Parts: sequence; C-alpha cells; structure tokens
Amino acid sequence: MIGYGVRKMDNVYQLHDYSKDTRPFSNDKKYEDMWFKRVNAARRSYGMTRPDAEATTCINFNLRHAAVEMEKLLVKIGFYKQDIINQCPFIFQDSDRWKYAYDVLQDKADPVAYANKIRKRRQRVRVQFPQSDEDYKCKDNPSFQSPYKSHSRINCVICAVEQRLMKRKIHNDAERNKREKLLNELKQAKDSVTLYDQCEQTIECTTPRKCSIDLNKCKLKDAMVYKIRFWRQRRFVRIKGTRRILHTYWSKRKDYCKLLLNFNVLRPKILQFLKGAKFEKKINTCPGPRHINVGGENVVDVHVRTDATRLQFEISAERKSDIFLSDKNINFQKLKNGKGIVSVVYDCTKNGFAHDRCQKSFEFPSCKSERTVNTVKVSDEDGALMGECTVWVKGASYGLRCGSSRGRRKLLQGGSIGGGS
Repeated sequence: MIGYGVRKMDNVYQLHDYSKDTRPFSNDKKYEDMWFKRVNAARRSYGMTRPDAEATTCINFNLRHAAVEMEKLLVKIGFYKQDIINQCPFIFQDSDRWKYAYDVLQDKADPVAYANKIRKRRQRVRVQFPQSDEDYKCKDNPSFQSPYKSHSRINCVICAVEQRLMKRKIHNDAERNKREKLLNELKQAKDSVTLYDQCEQTIECTTPRKCSIDLNKCKLKDAMVYKIRFWRQRRFVRIKGTRRILHTYWSKRKDYCKLLLNFNVLRPKILQFLKGAKFEKKINTCPGPRHINVGGENVVDVHVRTDATRLQFEISAERKSDIFLSDKNINFQKLKNGKGIVSVVYDCTKNGFAHDRCQKSFEFPSCKSERTVNTVKVSDEDGALMGECTVWVKGASYGLRCGSSRGRRKLLQGGSIGGGS
C-alpha cells in the first residue's frame, strides 16, 4: 500500500457585481458607492492599476461582509459585549474597540508606521483578561493575538460561535448531526476567510505610493472575472399581431467579484438551530472531524500495488459489536502497471454499518476515551492471504497500519477522520 486520500467536493463560487450593489455599507453609504470610492483611492493613493485596485477591493469587501455577518450573528444569539471581548481581547485592542478593520494597504505601504499604530492602540485600550479558560478558549489561539490581520478578527468571532454551538444541549442523534454539519460549515468558512486573507497579503509596495497585488501567489488566482455577460430574458413580452414573443437578449458585459462562501446563508441556519435552545455550563462535545459527513456515507480511497484481479476482505474485532467496517462496503478497482484503488465506505447513515461508531465519535465523554479497532484481512481471488490491516478510531482521530503476509509492516498515516492524504 502506498497511501490514501479522501474525496472532497470542489468549492462553488458565486459571481457578484459590487458596482451595482445597493445594500447599505454604512449608515449613509451603499456598497456601490464605496466600490468606486475604494477602487479610485487605491489607484490614486497607492498607484495601483485598475485590475489590481478592483481585485484588492473585491477581497476587502468579501472579508468585510464576512465580519459584518458574523458579528450580527453574535448579537442575535445573545452574546454580550463583554463575552466577545473576553473571547477576542487582543482583536478588541487592535481594532480600537471594533472601530477599525485591518487596512492592508496602509500596512504594506508603511509597515513600521502601521505597527506603531497598533502598538499605541494596545497601550490605550485596556482590557481585563478573563480567568476561566474553559469559557473563553478563543483568546488562547496564537493567530488571534498577533499580528492583527483581516482573518484574525473574523475567525476569532467564528471561534466564539463554535463554542456556543458546542455548549448547546443535545437531545437526539438528529440534533447532534445537525450541530456537526454546522460546525463543519464554520470550518469551511474559516478556510474561505484564510484564503482571501492570504491573497490580500500578496500585496507588495515598492514605494509607499506604488503597490500591486499578485494573485498568482495564492490559490484564488482570479478574484475578479472580467467582461462576463449572460443570456437573459425580460419579464414582459412583446405582442406582434396575435403572437406573444418572449424578448431575450445578451446582458451588458460586466466585471464580477468572486465570492467563495455566502455568509448570508450560514447565519440564519445557525440562528434557527440555537433558537430556544438550552446550554451547558461547559462544552459537552468533542470537536468534529473536518471532512466527515456524520449523517451520510464517507469514502476513503486507498492506493495499492498488487497483481491480483480481485481482492477479498474479512473484517473482525474483539467484540462483534465493535465492527464498523463491512466487506460489502469495500470495493477494489484494478488499474494499470500493477496498481489499484480500494474504496472503503465509512457509512454513518441511520442504518449504516458505522452509525454507532460515528455517534461515539461525538458523544462526550466517550469521544475522548473509547478506542475501537477493526482488523481487515486481505486475500486475492484464490483466497491466499496477502496482508492484514488494523484500523482504529478514537473520537475524531483514526489510524491505519498494514503489513504483508511476509511480516513486512508499514505505518501509513494517522490523523483526523477524512483528514486528507
């Protein structure tokens, strides 16, 4: 065996035209007004080209929108001002009591002056750090302490929301699965914010008035999509004689900003789940794994080297009730050059083979203490033993160790369920 990986869905992007966005940006400004203002300011004050200025503003608006949505959510779910200060005390200081977002152009144009500005804010804004680390764990995360960046403010708020979700009282499997899905979506939101922040940090300034952004250095190479048009249909019809003809046309070519995650959708889902809920004094669950679907089927692909055309699998455990894998859910696909792929289904559906094991991975305190081991014997089409693997699961972590029939053993990898290759 040479390694394994987990199938992941690709990110889905949404194109948005901020130049026509009439949503309120502030009390007296709309997004469309601020779009032109910010683009022109980047060109005039920092010498950016129009494409660079638009890409920078696109990323900045994405991050600002995420921050606004998450901070609105905190208010709705009953977070008091002191609660969020206790969770993110350093962010509270660096933003001067939430007044100022991180300004990447000021930081890149004159990093010494911007660092002094942040240092003076920390000296001026005093906070009393909480004593209970159990209630306020986010403050201990080094990325929320220094330096002040766009992602640190947003992700610290997301961390606070995650803690509130993990304290919610759970009454059945459906609620537990719903919570794990929401926690997984929040982790995806963190990834989105971190990606945009990484792209924002590719801005470089040769002089304080000559800056540029290089999106080739981050995974989001095309934050702006230019000159796109769509085939549209008007709502009214033209009447020609006795026939009604639907009027269709090509829309005007426009430049669109790429949105990675819609925080508007995430906020109401969390609000609905927490509405009228009761909460524990302490966190009563283990953190969920990153890519596992706790209510569905999860596929792990294991790459193997073998000349066999068909493989057989026999699964055992110390107790029959501990078996969470099924030979019916393990498939072998023969490839060229003596290679193949073994697809293993970790079935967490209601009637799935691994349902009970999946639930133990999130139930407290069994998620921290109970360890389950399955042994998988692999044979070829003639029944000759080729090797033996042991798979263990404890909470949201797992390990896989395999050896050949000759006694040669190889540790493949251990980590979080669905944690990647």
